[in-house]
Amino acid sequence: MRSRKYFYTLDLNGRLFLEETRHRNMTSCLKDEKFLDFFFKRLKPNFDSSTASKYPFVSPCGNELNFLAPEDTPIVFNKLMLNKSIPSALQYAGRLAIEFDPRGLAFGRDSGRLYARLPKSMVSLGEYGLLSSSLVNELSSNLHFLGEKTHLRFGDSFFEVGEID
Repeated sequence: MRSRKYFYTLDLNGRLFLEETRHRNMTSCLKDEKFLDFFFKRLKPNFDSSTASKYPFVSPCGNELNFLAPEDTPIVFNKLMLNKSIPSALQYAGRLAIEFDPRGLAFGRDSGRLYARLPKSMVSLGEYGLLSSSLVNELSSNLHFLGEKTHLRFGDSFFEVGEID
């Protein structure tokens, strides 16, 4: 039985689009949280030589293969959930989240974008996930330039923001 193939792109704000979507904006992206969580929970590197160069990730679903071409990283965080009783978390996809560790933030040397280190359980998707511009905007009042380094004020502490290539 032949598998059906679908092709998606992920923009810098974490919005998922079918490849053939012409006008990419908030109204044309996929928004169903259950679908997004299902898609991103199954995401893994694509080793198919015929598609991997353009679509480096795939999310298998039964007899379907959902290929992903991210503009940057396959994980884009769009919300910081601050909690007093449990660790704060970075949210992505629909409602998926990882624990937020302010020591894992880094700016891309070339892009100037802000990234957060992914947990070891997600290492197959890369070392870092991108923070969306809206999330960086939220954090911007807590970014401080001390000497040559950038620091994030989080709670009562300052954490140095690293750099990555």
